[in-house]
Amino acid sequence: MASTSRKPGQNLVSATEAIGAGGRDGGVHAWNPESGRTERLLLLNHPIQALEVTSRNELFVAAGDEIIAFRGEPRSDR
Repeated sequence: MASTSRKPGQNLVSATEAIGAGGRDGGVHAWNPESGRTERLLLLNHPIQALEVTSRNELFVAAGDEIIAFRGEPRSDR
C-alpha cells in the first residue's frame, strides 16, 4: 500500500483505482496508489474544498462558491 501525505486544506477521496486529492492551488489529482504517481490532473481557478466520486464515475468538486460536476472518463488527447 502506498503512503500519502496530506497538507492542510487537502481532502482525500479513495476509490478502487485511484486516490483523489484537491488543494488550495485549484488542482485535483488522481493518484495511482500502487505507483504513487499522478495519473490525471484537473486545474480549476479556485481552491478545492471537497471532492466526491460516485459509483457512476461522476466527480463532484466544491471549488470557491461553485460545485462542479464531471462525468465519464477525461479526454486523453492532451
